[in-house]
Amino acid sequence: MSVILPIVELLADCKTDAERAQWLFACPSAVLYREDGSIRVILRKAGLQAGIDYLDVELSAMRAVRGPFGVLAPTIKESRDGATLELARTVGMVRAI
Repeated sequence: MSVILPIVELLADCKTDAERAQWLFACPSAVLYREDGSIRVILRKAGLQAGIDYLDVELSAMRAVRGPFGVLAPTIKESRDGATLELARTVGMVRAI
């Protein structure tokens, strides 16, 4: 039997995609990594594909090889920025340019 963390229950209790996006943006990386499966199920049930895409990019960034000073490669940083912006646009947090 798996037990869902209280922080993930907060995501499950979100009523809107904007609330889900805000949760994703605020969630600690360790929780995203550890609870990937549960988070993914919740986002899929909500139909928030941009949230799943954001999660995928964040997890990829966590696993990416970093430069000598711990800096992500520019392509990884650009992917993260793009996924963040796309999720924010999808839920109406920012307007398309």
